[in-house]
Amino acid sequence: MEAQCQLIRKYRSEVLRDEGRQLSYDEAALEWIERYAEGFAREHGHS
Repeated sequence: MEAQCQLIRKYRSEVLRDEGRQLSYDEAALEWIERYAEGFAREHGHS
């Protein structure tokens, strides 16, 4: 869980830097989950 939180915080910073969009943590979490959660689960042995 902590690894996902760190990745979401990183994603939030990258979106601000790359796209100029300032997301709340919750908004960033929702976007990250939609884009990356399935791949994260596969890589970390969770189905």
